[in-house]
Amino acid sequence: MAGADIPGDAGSAGQAVQGAGPRDRVFPETKHPTYFRNLGLELETPLVQALRRNNLDRPGAKVFIQSFEAHNLAALHDKYRVRVPLVFLTSASGSPFNDRGRTLST
Repeated sequence: MAGADIPGDAGSAGQAVQGAGPRDRVFPETKHPTYFRNLGLELETPLVQALRRNNLDRPGAKVFIQSFEAHNLAALHDKYRVRVPLVFLTSASGSPFNDRGRTLST
């Protein structure tokens, strides 16, 4: 998430979520989840806990979770069963991280 300096620390995530008013939107982006998972610092659990603690993991919540990695979006969907939209971020060229067999270019 932008502003979260310590992966796995829900403090910044929780502050961003708690500070969201009724007209605000929350667009957390998981940054380099595979890298941090390999260090033993997973990002998904604290993010989902912060959203649920603040009643923002529900249909209609103005939250969209973003990532450049499809694998962690799949985990958020399958393992954590988040109920907010998941957004796969991409660029015009290259391939998804950790999925070198695919290309994103047309």
